[in-house]
Amino acid sequence: MEAYLVQGTVPIVNENDMVNKEEVEAQPIFSDNDILAALVAVRLRADRLVILTDVDGLYQANPKRNSHVALVEEVGEIDRSIEQMAAKESNPLGLGGMASKVRAARMAGEHGIETIVANGRYRLSDVLSHRVPRTLFRAGAKA
Repeated sequence: MEAYLVQGTVPIVNENDMVNKEEVEAQPIFSDNDILAALVAVRLRADRLVILTDVDGLYQANPKRNSHVALVEEVGEIDRSIEQMAAKESNPLGLGGMASKVRAARMAGEHGIETIVANGRYRLSDVLSHRVPRTLFRAGAKA
């Protein structure tokens, strides 16, 4: 992975691309792409982790059930109230929903990596420069 980065190539890692099923079954350490992304970010000592999804970030409640809930723009500490905001359900193609993204943000934050959760329909440059709605989990965010 580091060799790809040195060459200027952006590697794409997907948990669906497992090549050794037996190894994963013997030592399951993640269950979805959010956790895998955090593990890769930690291993590469990244400054920032960006998780793109189908909503603008973490809301006070599930925005698909209540259109009047507010987006949480910044999280300094991931505590029980933040965990409760994270919807447990996911979309039909996903596994972990927002709860998984919050767990990934906690994991990354414990290693000094800030995490941004944003809608994948936006340009990455707009997400990074905060020109679109998103949630920023500050590095050091812990339970």
